[in-house]
Amino acid sequence: MQVGKNKTILLIAYYFPPIGMGGTGRPYALFRYLPDYGYNVIVLTVKDILYPQYDYSLLNEDDRKRIDRCGSFDPARMLYLIGKRKQKQAGYPKMSKILPLYFPDLKRGWVFLAKKKLKKLISSDNITAVVTTAPPPSVHLLGLTLKKISQIPWVADFRDYWFSLPIERIYPDGLMKKYSLRLKEKIQKQADEIISVNNDIRKYFGRGEVIMNGADRSVLEEWRKPYKDDRERIIIGLLGTFNYLVPIEPLLIAVRKIIDDNKIPERKLLIIHAGHTDAGFDRLIDKYRLGRVVTKKGYLERVRAIGALLPCDILYIGVSRFDEYNILPGRIFDYLVSGRPVLGVVPEKSDMASLLDEYRYGTSITDHKTDKIVDYLMTAYEKKMNNTWPARSFDYNAEKYTMPALAEKYAAVLDRLTE
Repeated sequence: MQVGKNKTILLIAYYFPPIGMGGTGRPYALFRYLPDYGYNVIVLTVKDILYPQYDYSLLNEDDRKRIDRCGSFDPARMLYLIGKRKQKQAGYPKMSKILPLYFPDLKRGWVFLAKKKLKKLISSDNITAVVTTAPPPSVHLLGLTLKKISQIPWVADFRDYWFSLPIERIYPDGLMKKYSLRLKEKIQKQADEIISVNNDIRKYFGRGEVIMNGADRSVLEEWRKPYKDDRERIIIGLLGTFNYLVPIEPLLIAVRKIIDDNKIPERKLLIIHAGHTDAGFDRLIDKYRLGRVVTKKGYLERVRAIGALLPCDILYIGVSRFDEYNILPGRIFDYLVSGRPVLGVVPEKSDMASLLDEYRYGTSITDHKTDKIVDYLMTAYEKKMNNTWPARSFDYNAEKYTMPALAEKYAAVLDRLTE
């Protein structure tokens, strides 16, 4: 519902569509849905860069009028300018020997040009608040610049701790950690509000609000479309990139065991993956001899990816354990609006486990035991063969897991800061 505030916020995000994959979902949600709550959104982002995948379906011509793109001296932009278009592998940058030149991250080369744009935008566009969303953490240097030249409220938004993991687990030496912790302290003190994507990140920064991610309404609508049910097989769906943060191996071990123990014939099992893959993913498929079980659709625009998973009986996600540093991959919200059973092999007492326990059709396995995954899959298979497995059901409030719900909560914070 449109609210008559007519305020304008500046959203500063290095990662923004048409860049694809999960990192752009949150800034895209704010851009797309905050106007429904009375906030016009202008975006400051980078020009085209080297990146694994792009999704050109997310923006239209009218959207582009609200997006200001500037150049950059960071490696991804430089490589794009010399003709490189797609990076082979996704993930946060390795802390290489050149990192000190770009402290606190390899995107630092964007900040110099973005500062000029920031100063111009806040002087000419009647901005009432600025949101900087990380990663990369260098984007918050623009928030610190803002506080030196303006009284405009600044929200520091954290989609991850620093990168995927916190400072203490990322930087290779004491000096880099020292500088990074000092920058973290400046953000903590100077930001008017800190918003984190999960409770563990909020604890890491010591204050602020928790506003989790959400699924786009187009995803929710796609899940509700009719599809042809496969009565002969149990089908497991995978969405997005799987790696050391979001591991696929627990599922593959269980499926291999089921086949080797002759519990389910190989021809009765199908895993559909819609998402970016790398050599590590392919090695695991080969390791567990599941090439005939796994169908790879590759990276698809988000709605097309959901369409590829419509026949799935189960959606799977894994999340690694990193002591108290639990992550919350945004794709879980695409799962939670699906109306389908979701199996998560996730850390105990994490936000992911809580979401799965709250979701009517969710199951969380927090001890990573293969036998429990096997038992779950066997139960699903037997019930499907007997027509008693819940293929999909929408008798719950899926709206609370959507981007509009995220934007509504964000608008409430902005209301408080700008009143």
